[in-house]
Amino acid sequence: MQASRDRAVPARFILVSAALAAGFIGGCQQAASVTPSAASVSQAIDMVPETIKSTVTGYLNSMTDVNKVLANVKSTEQALSAVPVLTPYVSKTADYTAILNKLSPEAKSAVTKSFGDKLAATNTEFAKQSQRIAADPGKSNALGGLLGKLSVFK
Repeated sequence: MQASRDRAVPARFILVSAALAAGFIGGCQQAASVTPSAASVSQAIDMVPETIKSTVTGYLNSMTDVNKVLANVKSTEQALSAVPVLTPYVSKTADYTAILNKLSPEAKSAVTKSFGDKLAATNTEFAKQSQRIAADPGKSNALGGLLGKLSVFK
């Protein structure tokens, strides 16, 4: 039983390993030339390895789900009901942002060029919903601690 547990490889290890193998963490050769004037967004997206695209997409999908749940919180009771729905997103967003924060500056630049508008819109919506929740003491008491644990990639 112990041996099988020792052989289990967490998904985030696989993602980080794949990104390292692609040379995208700690030094990126492929996206080094990506600048706002040098490539269009579609070209920048093509330069981002699939493992990183998948991570960014997972982050965006998770935060979009969080924003949808928060947008439907209109009362303290709904805030309390949202806690078990939102709790899994704490570890999901932490995993995604941990991977993305390890990207080289060049790789982050490529990600920002490729997904910048979507990242900005998603993060802005999260900030808006968080501020709305924080303004209501009942909702804030129910969700405030949880919202502070969600990791936002910038």
